[in-house]
Amino acid sequence: MNRVAINSRHFVFAFLCIKNRSMTMSKHNCDEWDLKHNPQWLLTHYFVNSGVELNDLEQKEILSFLDTRLGKQITEAFLCPLNRHCTRVKHSCNDEDFLKNKNYKNLLENYILNGGAEVFAKKEREIF
Repeated sequence: MNRVAINSRHFVFAFLCIKNRSMTMSKHNCDEWDLKHNPQWLLTHYFVNSGVELNDLEQKEILSFLDTRLGKQITEAFLCPLNRHCTRVKHSCNDEDFLKNKNYKNLLENYILNGGAEVFAKKEREIF
């Protein structure tokens, strides 16, 4: 498996693992919206507690993906409470289902089909 695929896998698990999300919210005394605005919390908690062996360079590489345009969009798709809710309703699923059989793709699909990328691009233009 290539490096990008491996990093993507860590990203998916860090953001969608129920236990990681719950423990991170508990540690930072935060809610879903706080996670959306601080995705690095999920990643760093995952690095420390998942049992996956990553060296400092690998961790920095994964964290740096958050700052890319694609990383920001994936973060928005996976962590936006509204997108998560709409996806759960549309697919009659719960948060645990997002990791089963690559159902996380439903989050991405819902985000894209409902104008998420376009809205994101507009928001980015307004900021910069």
